[in-house]
Formats: sequence, C-alpha cells, structure tokens
Amino acid sequence: MNILSGLQFPGASVSPAQNTTPVIKSVIMSKPAASSSATPAASTHVNISGRALLLSRIFKVSDPDKEPRVEYDTQKTFANSGVPVYNYLTTQDRNQLSQIYEYATNKGYDLKVVDELAFQWAYYRSSPNSESSLHYNASKGVAEGAFDPVTGQLIVAEFNPEDEAIAQRLLTSKAFNHNNSIIPGNVLNALLDPGRGGKHSAENLSFIQEIVYAFSPSGDATDPNAAVPLRPRDIAEMKLAQLRSEGWDGSTTPLNFIDRKEALERGENLDGGWFGKYQNRLDSHLTSFFTAGDKSILGEAYKMASDKGVDLKRIDKLAAELGALRIQQQLAGELIRATTNSDADTDKRGEVDMAHMAILGEMHRMSGL
Repeated sequence: MNILSGLQFPGASVSPAQNTTPVIKSVIMSKPAASSSATPAASTHVNISGRALLLSRIFKVSDPDKEPRVEYDTQKTFANSGVPVYNYLTTQDRNQLSQIYEYATNKGYDLKVVDELAFQWAYYRSSPNSESSLHYNASKGVAEGAFDPVTGQLIVAEFNPEDEAIAQRLLTSKAFNHNNSIIPGNVLNALLDPGRGGKHSAENLSFIQEIVYAFSPSGDATDPNAAVPLRPRDIAEMKLAQLRSEGWDGSTTPLNFIDRKEALERGENLDGGWFGKYQNRLDSHLTSFFTAGDKSILGEAYKMASDKGVDLKRIDKLAAELGALRIQQQLAGELIRATTNSDADTDKRGEVDMAHMAILGEMHRMSGL
C-alpha cells in the first residue's frame, strides 16, 4: 500500500485555485532505514544470558529475586500511580523478551532495538482497552482518526513505504499466529499498526520481522488464506465516504462540515445555521444574495416562528422582501461603479436596514405569544 499524499477535496463547487489542501494529513510514524542499519553490526561481547540482559536493561536490577512482580491493574499507570510500564509485562512476555535479547546479542545487534521493542510491548500491556484506544499522533498528541484543529484535515498515521511493506508481509505470513509467535499476536498486531505502535526507529520493524521469522517453524512463508486488515488510510477513506453520504461536498474541510452539522443538531445558530433548515422554502436565486447577517436574522426568525407555532409564510414574505432589496442593492451598486468608477454606497442600505427592523419587529411580536 503506497502512501497517498495528494488526495484533494472532491467538491465540484471549489475552483482549481482553491482545491489544493489535502483532505487527509499523513503523519509518518517510522524513519527511513539508513544504509548502516541494514545488517547487524559485528561486535565483541561477553556472553550474558537473555534473562540477565532483561533484568539489567529493563528492570535495572541484577538479582532475579528483585525482579518486579507482574502488574495486572491497568488503572495503575505510571502517570497516576508511578507503576513503571515494564511491570505490566507478563511472565510469558518476559520469557520471550529474554529469548529475543539473547538472539540479538548473538547476532551482534545494538540492544537498543530490543529495548525499544520491550517498551512498546509493555506500553501495549499497560494501556486500558489497548485493542481500540492506542491510536494517537505522537508528534502532536492528537488522536489519530481525529482532525487537525488548525487545518481541519483528517489525521492518519502511516509507515514509510518500506515499513508498510514489512507490516503487510508479516500480517499475511504463517508466522503471524496468536498462539505461537515469539511476539504475541495481539501485541504484534498493535506494533504493525502505525497508529497504535507509535514511532518506530529505522531498524525496528525490520528487526521485528527477522525475529518473528527466526522463531517461527514456518519461517517467512506466506499464509495463502490471510487477508491484510484495514489500514489507517483505509479507515480514513471510509470515514470520508460516510461524510459524503451525509452531504459533505468537499467545499469545506471535513472538520468544518462536522462542526457545522453538530451545531445544527444542537439547535445552534452558527453563521445563519438555523436558516439552513428553512432555506429550501425560498428561491435559491434569491437566497444567493443574502449576507451572513441576513441569514442569521432570518434563521432566528424562522426558528422562533417554528417554536411558537406561527405560520412560516409570514417569515417567507419578509425574507422575499429582504432578498428583493439585496438584488436591487447589488444592481444599483454595479450601475454606479460602471458609470462613475466609484464604490459609493447606494440609498438601498437604509431600505435594507428597514427590512431587518421589520423582521425584528415580527420576532418581538412573536415573543409575546
């Protein structure tokens, strides 16, 4: 699956000059592999058991009797109780990580790559509802699958192309097995999800691939019955498709559309939002001349009339009169600019103000009902 970086707003009403902001904002959660990290570095080392490495590097102890007990209460995270994240590693997790430390040592790897894996593994174990709640944008602290508060774009965490290829190979391999993989299937699935696994170093996923294959009796064989689960971008595309089915046409950002829709559902008047509920009562050509202020005041009038049980035709009449004045105002302004090259206002402004006053007067009358 290639990373798509140029997905554009699909709305036909947007001019080419405006149609330049990608709907989906991709946050790459892995670094490109450097040439020096392609193979383990040869090194001279003292033969230390994998268990001893686990104790010293993760738990900072040398005496096995001082190894922290397994913590199962996921409400006692480091943030709220000071429990180190590594304490959530189960007994089986610790045994498997010990094997991985020993393997990495024998292969000459920098053991930091195992330290990173151990942290991500432990973080998964420590997180409440970790199967569904670990999506995040590590660079901004914004929920992956949510929207960027500045640009309104849908945030999607993705791997770089090389790591995405590794993830898909592993997800469709026979070694990807919840029962006998050196990394438990649920943990491995999270590590291979760019939104849940967090940022990976350049060599991390390639190392994960190596150890999964090395400890599997199936090696790197592909499972012909395996199907790649939905990736974050697939889910984002489904979310956008849902928004389109709800009326989003691409002329605004997805976030703006959702905010406006939710505001309308709450009954708020957002830039004439109430007017949007009633504008189909009027000629669309007429409403195209209304300003945001016109729509706001008319929206409030329609809302009040509806709440009070007043015939909406009363507001229709006032809206038609206001629309006619707006059309006259524009035509008069164009005539003045064409004949005098001036932006001088016309005497229609006073009439528009009077039309607004008429609507406010009707609202005042209705408020007494």
